[in-house]
Amino acid sequence: MRTAAAPVKNTSTQGPLESWFASLESNPLQLENIKTFLHTLIFFATLLLFIVFGAYIFVSVRAVDVVAQFYARNPLLQLVPSWLVYLLDWHNLRFAIAPLAAIIAVLLSGMAYVQDIYALEQMKDASTYVMASMFGSGYPGMVIDGGRRQVPPETTHLLDAIGGPGFVMIQPGSAVVFKKLCTTSRASVTNSYFLAPFETIAQIASLEDQHGFVESVRAMTRDGIKVSVRNVNYRFRILPEMRDGKPVQRSLDKPYPYSEEAMQNMTYNLSVTGAGMDPWPDAVRRMVVGRISDYIVTNTLDFLTAPREEGQDPRGSLRDAVFSSELRGRLATIGAELQWIDVGHIDIEDNDVDSVRVNMWAAEWMGNAKVARAFGEARLQAYQELGRAEAQAELIVSITQAMEGIPISGDSVQTLKNILMARTAQLLDALRPETGPEE
Repeated sequence: MRTAAAPVKNTSTQGPLESWFASLESNPLQLENIKTFLHTLIFFATLLLFIVFGAYIFVSVRAVDVVAQFYARNPLLQLVPSWLVYLLDWHNLRFAIAPLAAIIAVLLSGMAYVQDIYALEQMKDASTYVMASMFGSGYPGMVIDGGRRQVPPETTHLLDAIGGPGFVMIQPGSAVVFKKLCTTSRASVTNSYFLAPFETIAQIASLEDQHGFVESVRAMTRDGIKVSVRNVNYRFRILPEMRDGKPVQRSLDKPYPYSEEAMQNMTYNLSVTGAGMDPWPDAVRRMVVGRISDYIVTNTLDFLTAPREEGQDPRGSLRDAVFSSELRGRLATIGAELQWIDVGHIDIEDNDVDSVRVNMWAAEWMGNAKVARAFGEARLQAYQELGRAEAQAELIVSITQAMEGIPISGDSVQTLKNILMARTAQLLDALRPETGPEE
């Protein structure tokens, strides 16, 4: 058993009576037993007073004579105390009818009031509560196992509808926080817990690792494309107890070390919807889904589904975003810790997006190919012009060199023409492209 730490009181300066009252505050079962004993004592004392005073005032028969008559009729009655024989005499016992009827009427009225004020379906539940509160008989009980109430579906339990007094049996692996009207009372694990009057169950948690599943997370990317992250699996648990800045490891003595502060956060930091308090697993699920949606809306579709740069890992980046310090802090406010997540796979909801993406990629690739082809053709043309210019320069140089050795004579003009034709033929033969033997 583990209970929330109670304020430590200085008992060295307290008297015996104050110490006794302090012990009653920490032991609600003992206090309830004393109250029910006093109720029972007052009940029988009332009947006894009516019998005694009624017999004394209205009956002139002496008590000694009544007892003597009873003993004379049945010697076995001598084993019964004389005062009890006197009370059981009908002439005296009849005076208890009126107060007994009044007490029964008050109890029935109280049962009807409880049934009406708490909207109980059956009078039996109201009578169980009244009898348990007044006389300590038939305390209602509830079993907590696996982090859940073991109550038949569509059944109203007294401890849920009203609260204590009653017993709660907490099985291993579960923790329960109890509360009174305005404050948390105690927390308990693996224990039979007694609820004080009007003390209720504030929160129930499973101390084991819990698995969560999200079928689909829908969001819109930064470039306006709707996508779905499907089959998201994750595992979480209640925050463990911290000691010296490190989480306490599980052991045989503490198989489920949990933080009592986390239990308090789990109880009082959850949202309240029209259907009631938001269940703890649903709150964790909502935070995980919100972080995944935030990641999607800040990235483009191509980055999420078809990264182009080497080393990019969108799924790994998404996991890192989920395990960010921001989400850890938000989960800590409700007492949860995320341990593992598998982000599933990303689907594009509109099927036409794939064909548009292919057309866009094709247009980009075709544009790049055309640019490369145009660049090659331009370079080819430039090289051709450069070769033509070099050939012309070489022709001029060759002609100049040939003319340097021509003797000046009367037939020089014809000789010059012959040299120009020979050099031009040689140059054209050199510039002629090489062809195959067939050509």
